Amino acid sequence: MQSNEELLAGMLAMIPAVTVTDEVQVAAEPVAQVAPAPQVDAMQSRWAAERAAKEEAARTRREAVKAEREAERIEAAAAQAEYEAANPTKVRLLANAESAPVGLDMSTTAKAPVNIGVALKQARLQVLADVGIEAHGLQQSVVFSVYSTSLDRIEQGQPANVSAQIAEHSKTKLRSEQWAASIRRRDTSSKNSKALTKLEGHPVMQTIAATGTDVAGLHKGTMSHSIKKIAQQYTLAQRVASLEQRMVAMEKAHAQHSTRLELVEGGQSWQSIAQRMRAEGSSYGAIAKVTGQTRDAVAGYIRRLGK
Repeated sequence: MQSNEELLAGMLAMIPAVTVTDEVQVAAEPVAQVAPAPQVDAMQSRWAAERAAKEEAARTRREAVKAEREAERIEAAAAQAEYEAANPTKVRLLANAESAPVGLDMSTTAKAPVNIGVALKQARLQVLADVGIEAHGLQQSVVFSVYSTSLDRIEQGQPANVSAQIAEHSKTKLRSEQWAASIRRRDTSSKNSKALTKLEGHPVMQTIAATGTDVAGLHKGTMSHSIKKIAQQYTLAQRVASLEQRMVAMEKAHAQHSTRLELVEGGQSWQSIAQRMRAEGSSYGAIAKVTGQTRDAVAGYIRRLGK
């Protein structure tokens, strides 16, 4: 039987020997390396500084946009105040129209859909019309009025002055100056044609038509351009009519001269012919045509004879 010392020696012999090299190798293979605390603090500080800089830049941009919008609001308010001071009546009427209650008949919605925007616009336009302010568009009645007045002035030898007439009509508009400028430049051929159709019996249009001038294109263009062409055609028509009257007068004078020449060559005087024709019951006019004299001359001669 072994003693305790022998058993202990055998157990120690069974344990493998550990060298210094093995200890160094185990120590040289750590599981993970951890950065020192000062480096971590530096990284966190840098990140915080970058985030703060971005937030500051965004805040600066928001303030700049806010300041720009505030400046625009102040400018618009100043312009609005200036307009209200210059046009107190229009502003008051427009405010009344905007705040006026709009009554919509909703009973028809079951039958057909209603465009609420159109209905509101129509209602406001009606309110404006009730207080004497017309819509911004160009009504046919305005075009007819301009043409009627212009034709009257042309007949009287006066300038039509279409721009002044448009300015006069613009007084019933909300934005009178803008409306007048727009209408002066607008091609209103369709409305011009309708107005001239109603004014076909006007003396100016009848004079133009009597000369055989084609009036089909007189309505084209702006009102000013159209009426200017009408004035030119009327002046030309008057000259043609004057020439025609002169030609008729010349032909009549030539006929009278020829009649007198025939009487002289035939050895008869117009007085003897007048006496004979009057005795036969001829009128002064008929005698004047035959003898080549005026009616007044024939009548005076017959009265002197006591016939």
